[in-house]
Amino acid sequence: MPFPVTIDGGDIVLRELCEQDLPPLTRLYTDPELTQFMGFDKLAADEVPDALRAHLAAARRTPRTQYTLAITVDGAPDLVGVVRLLVEEYGRNAMLGGLIVIPESPGVGRGVTASRLLMAYGFGPLALHRIWGGRRTDYLRMHERMTRLGLVQEGFMRELFHTHGVWHDVVSYSVLAHEWKPDGPEVSIMESTAPAALSASGPAGLVWKEDR
Repeated sequence: MPFPVTIDGGDIVLRELCEQDLPPLTRLYTDPELTQFMGFDKLAADEVPDALRAHLAAARRTPRTQYTLAITVDGAPDLVGVVRLLVEEYGRNAMLGGLIVIPESPGVGRGVTASRLLMAYGFGPLALHRIWGGRRTDYLRMHERMTRLGLVQEGFMRELFHTHGVWHDVVSYSVLAHEWKPDGPEVSIMESTAPAALSASGPAGLVWKEDR
C-alpha cells in the first residue's frame, strides 16, 4: 500500500492530505464557482470535515485505489489545491480528475503541471496502462488543458453525472503509457520504484475545475 505518497516536482510538490488542510479544503469545496464543473455539488461548511475524513481513510486502505493529494508550491507546506487519481479494477486504468485550485493562491496557473506529476506517478510507480479524464460538454476551455496533459479526445458519455439539478454529458479523453511523453521531473518520478497497488474503484468527482 503506497502511503504516504509524496511526489516531488521541484517547485510543485504533491503530498498526502492532513487534518490541518481543513480550512483551505473548506475554501475549495464550499465555493459555488470553484465547484461549478466538478462531479459533485458544493458542500456546506459542516460537510467538509466528513469529506476530509473520507479522503484520509481512503488513503490508508489496502489495496489503495484513491490518491487525493494536496498541491503545494514554492517550498511552502500549505495546500493551494487538490488533484485526484482513481484507480479502476480492470485494464490497469485510472481516472484523473478532481483538480481544483484556490484562485487567490500561488497555485494559480499550475494545475496542469501538478496533474502531470500525478500522471507520471501513475504511469511509473503504479504501473498504469491508461489514464483518462473528462470534461463537461459546456466546459469548452478544458479541451486545451486536456491536450496539454497529453490526453486525446476519444468519446462521449451521455448524462454521466447529476449536479445542480441537471444531468450532464461528458467528453472523455485518454492516453496510454507508451504514448505519454514525460518531461523534466516527470521522468524521474516515472523511474522511481515505489510499490504499485492496483484494484477496484468506481468513478467519482469526474470533471475538473481548473485554475484560471
